[in-house]
Order: sequence, then structure tokens, then C-alpha cells
Amino acid sequence: MPYVFGLCGHGNIGFIDALHARSGEIKTVSVHHESVAGFMADVYYRVSGQPVATFTSCGPGSANLPISLANSFFDSVPFFAVTGNVPTSQFNRGAFQEMYRQGAADFPSTVRSICKRVFQPTRGEQVPQAERGHSVLVEIYEDWLTPDESSAMVGKRHEQ
Repeated sequence: MPYVFGLCGHGNIGFIDALHARSGEIKTVSVHHESVAGFMADVYYRVSGQPVATFTSCGPGSANLPISLANSFFDSVPFFAVTGNVPTSQFNRGAFQEMYRQGAADFPSTVRSICKRVFQPTRGEQVPQAERGHSVLVEIYEDWLTPDESSAMVGKRHEQ
């Protein structure tokens, strides 16, 4: 995976740190809007045939991704999205721009209909491999993504 497109935020700092540690192998392209990152990933695959990943922070950052995610889903373009989420200790408190303030921290339910798979792993080794021709979303929690788990996750994506 040569590139990762996305926007840094408090919900994905651990992921950004892992990308920085592998900056010689994976180039991070910062965007000004999360939807743009999604469309860049979609177009990059259509032109090069190589899948790339996107990343967003929690709350509004994640909420800006579904349009480009749906575009890839309906055209069967591989799409790997990593979205941030609040620390598990803050679930159901409406903290840090959490989606579904009246219920569980469950952004994936928003995009389940436009993704082949949606995952909410609690450890780095639970991060799935993307499936060819399908949209996959992985939501990461701010407090479980340690530097070692981040590196394992980024390394797993890079080895594809």
C-alpha cells in the first residue's frame, strides 16, 4: 500500500504515529476534508489498480466519509477506511464528538449498508484483511491503539 489519505484528529493520533513510523514505506497524504480522502482512494485504485486506505477521526470526521464510501461500494472498488472513535471509558457520554449521543458509540451502524464488512476490533491483531472488490471499515478506539498495536495494524495493511 503506497499511500494513505486522511485527516488527523484526536481520535486517530495512535494511527497517525504508526504511519509516521513507516513514512519511508507508506506516504501519508493529508487532506482538508474526509470525503476528499475517500474519493482520492477510489480514484487512485481506478487508475493504478492498487488499493489504498483512508483514515478519519471520530464524530464529524467519520460522518464525512459515507458518500465516497458508498461510491466505491456501488462500483465494487476496494476501499479500506479506518475511522477513529472516543476512548472506551467515554462511551455513551456524548464526549469528544461521539456519534449517537443518546446511545452507544456506534458509527459503523451508519455505514453498514454500504460496506461489505465493518469491524470494531479491540486489539491490533483483530484487524481484518481487506477483501478484494469490497468496502471495509475498521473503527479504532482512541485508548486501545498503543504504538505497538498501531504498527501491527499499519504493517498488516502494508503487506497486502
